[in-house]
Amino acid sequence: MEKANGGIARIVSMQRYNGGFAFWPQSRNAYTWPSIYALFVLGEAAAHDFNVPAKVLEKGQRFVADALRRKRDPATGRPLGDVTLSFAAAVLAEQAPERVDVGRDLAPLFNRREALPLFARAFLSLAYAAKSGDPSSERSLAALISDLSNNAVEEASDAHFAEPKSDAFAPFFHSDNRTDAIGLMAYMKAAPDDPLVSKVARGLMEARVRGRWGNTQENAYALLALSRYADHY
Repeated sequence: MEKANGGIARIVSMQRYNGGFAFWPQSRNAYTWPSIYALFVLGEAAAHDFNVPAKVLEKGQRFVADALRRKRDPATGRPLGDVTLSFAAAVLAEQAPERVDVGRDLAPLFNRREALPLFARAFLSLAYAAKSGDPSSERSLAALISDLSNNAVEEASDAHFAEPKSDAFAPFFHSDNRTDAIGLMAYMKAAPDDPLVSKVARGLMEARVRGRWGNTQENAYALLALSRYADHY
């Protein structure tokens, strides 16, 4: 508990005046990717009853919503890529669905989904799952889950998602185990009783070496995905 509260306080200390988060404590500027990730972590902490100031979340959500709408990094003015926008949409839709517009924010990404890596399609699935309720959203979500299913490699007892290898994914901390974890998170929201779910969960468990995965990103996403799996079952 003490370590978790210390980590939360450290993240909160890096929020800047405009609601975004810096990469490092000494950095003046907020950037989009660390802002999305910080909001993701703080939202999960708040959902599990840790003390996260509501004002911090609200300011962070406003910053990410602005970046998603403008499709530009507020610090650099550079256009944001579809992977970043998919991550932003997923985090924001789960925390504040009213800030995400299906037609403006999600539909353009869905229409370009063939160019997205699988983990970004899984992020987009999470956004659509949080915005479910109208027929178009349901159809888009079903198509995205079908994309994940079509790229699943199933064995007798386990499964994983086959992500093409590309150096372009490196800036997004990509790894195969991380893609499996994000894919499992998407399934837990959209199709938790699909037979593939237990196989992907088992595959993640078997991917551990000495009780852990390959790096901090894999550990974080795998534990989060598996905790959602455990909560459901």
